[in-house]
Amino acid sequence: MAVMLRFDCFRNLPSVASLVTTRGGGVSLAPYESLDAALHVGDDPRSVEINRAIIARELGVDCVVYMNQIHGDRIVLIDKPPPTPPECDAMISNQPNIALAVLSADCVPLLFFDPVNRAIGAAHAGWRGSAALIAVKTIEAMRDRFGSKPSDIIAGIAPAICGKCYEVKDAVKNEWRKLPDYLRIALKDNRLDLPLANRLQLNAIGVLDRNIETMPLCTYENDDFFSYRRANPTGRFASIIALRS
Repeated sequence: MAVMLRFDCFRNLPSVASLVTTRGGGVSLAPYESLDAALHVGDDPRSVEINRAIIARELGVDCVVYMNQIHGDRIVLIDKPPPTPPECDAMISNQPNIALAVLSADCVPLLFFDPVNRAIGAAHAGWRGSAALIAVKTIEAMRDRFGSKPSDIIAGIAPAICGKCYEVKDAVKNEWRKLPDYLRIALKDNRLDLPLANRLQLNAIGVLDRNIETMPLCTYENDDFFSYRRANPTGRFASIIALRS
């Protein structure tokens, strides 16, 4: 049976559904064992489609939109099921029963819900996306498109590699040092805390700290999740959010 994690911050909100998958409960064979949700990592596409059907059934929706993630800051509005996966690292929507999914295996998945204007967002924040302020830009996109106020938004930060485990090279450190001062505390010596960096971005744009939930699970340390740093090739787990009818 597939094991799905739920954010407490979304749990008691009847108008939104969300989940984070783990590795177990799918049909993929090693090294993608077993609930791999990615079509781009070398897994059997038939197995991935079965896994995605399992995930959609658990969430209770017919349509889950997956991105072709490009490690940037492009944000796409989803107002109907797209014919092909959009090339971007964030999506926003106010349409019910269209779920937005982030695939990851160490990068930071971000899920957003505006209960006032009934809008959602999902973003993929690796170090490049985080350096490009993808969290800030996704909230800005929700504000510009739907009238969302950052102070109303509820945010979930799904499992990612932790600051203790994420060692980065000089090129990454040099890029990070160009960012605003408030983000530099996420870099200590040669280790970068991406979950913290994204939480700081959300705070900076006005998302209230009490409205942000971080799942305290490191993908590198916890074998329940795929981790690119721990094993490559490997699969990807999914973090998903949808509006209910």
